[in-house]
Formats: sequence, structure tokens, C-alpha cells
Amino acid sequence: GIHSPPNPQLVLTILPTSSTDIYHAIKLFGDVIAGFPTQHVRENKIERANDQYCANLGMKINAKLG
Repeated sequence: GIHSPPNPQLVLTILPTSSTDIYHAIKLFGDVIAGFPTQHVRENKIERANDQYCANLGMKINAKLG
């Protein structure tokens, strides 16, 4: 038979600064419909990311991966 590929462990997106609709659509699909965790980063945050921001992002990703 045909086997479907497994869900990803995590989907990380880099979104435009003003992207509320895209954010909600990806969050709904990943977290609710398909059942995989998502983490989103806005492009304006990456441009000026400091150590604290990167550490916080890393902690969120680690928590979502278990």
C-alpha cells in the first residue's frame, strides 16, 4: 500500500513583520489540524536578535520537541 510520510517534528517559519493572517493559518494547520508543533519568528526580530532572544527561542523549540 501507499504510506504517507510522517509529520515533521517541528515547523519553523520566518514571517514578514506584519503577517497575522499567515501566522494564524500556519498555527491552526500545524497545531490543530495536522498535529505538529510550530514556531514562528518575525523577520524584524531576527535582524536585531540578541543573545537573550536567541536563548528564549531555543528554549521554546526545546520545550515543543519534548
